[in-house]
Amino acid sequence: MKIVDIHRKEIVYRKAVARAIIEVEDRRSIDEIYKNLNDIVKIAEKGVRTAWLHIPLLHPLPITRIEVDLQNIDNNIEITCSGETYYKTGIEMDTLYGTACVTSYIIHLLKGKAYLKEMNVVEKVKRDLKEDIDDLNGAITISIETTLNMKTLTTRVVRSYTCVGYLKLREETINKILRKEVEKGDPLVIGELSCLENVKRFSEIIGEVFHVLNAKSRADVVGRDTLRMILEVKTVEDSWGPVTHGVLSGLIAMWDVVKKYEKDSSGQYPNAKIIDVKLLEGS
Repeated sequence: MKIVDIHRKEIVYRKAVARAIIEVEDRRSIDEIYKNLNDIVKIAEKGVRTAWLHIPLLHPLPITRIEVDLQNIDNNIEITCSGETYYKTGIEMDTLYGTACVTSYIIHLLKGKAYLKEMNVVEKVKRDLKEDIDDLNGAITISIETTLNMKTLTTRVVRSYTCVGYLKLREETINKILRKEVEKGDPLVIGELSCLENVKRFSEIIGEVFHVLNAKSRADVVGRDTLRMILEVKTVEDSWGPVTHGVLSGLIAMWDVVKKYEKDSSGQYPNAKIIDVKLLEGS
């Protein structure tokens, strides 16, 4: 596997918009989501800015703007997260990760009584604005501060959680994966690693320490155009959010590895999307 060499690319303006649709079991719980709107915005912004720490092959980006929007449509919550940068590589995986962080937080907030129906990149913009960014050609420094609040475990009951999600791709992309022809490396292996890493690091999103007793991830090909990620976790804590977050992060990492093959002639992603991320078991 490898991180793509971008040093010869030019710095240009880039924007990406990611969207997630979450179905909520009890419509009354939507009020609870809006009570935490400030936290949701902060979590999305932090997710976009720290995506490079969590998705194995991403480059750090100098992000200039992030916007987060939440809409209530019937029993669905629609999250839109957009990001902008002037840099040598795109920001679409970063906005997907920010959206995934919010999705995981909402599912955690609602104690697992919600699921992700679909998540995709709805817009990607790449525009040459060379005259405006001459000052960005020097060194770029990104610093991240993370504060965790320690908590004491009050139970010794071991709980098990299982979550599954899917990534829809072109059939041609799936064939490349099966033939081991993906330039960046094996997306299934990278997805599994990202899944496990992110279930452990969910505490950095919500500001509490999350203790994993055991975790097992599995990525595979199901059907002619679909990848699947399954995560099983044992813990002594309520873990709807962390398990969902692990699966989402693994799916985004796999998307990142094959994104070169998913773009159309205008650089959009007409086929790729994350769907049906659900808790199969939680006790």
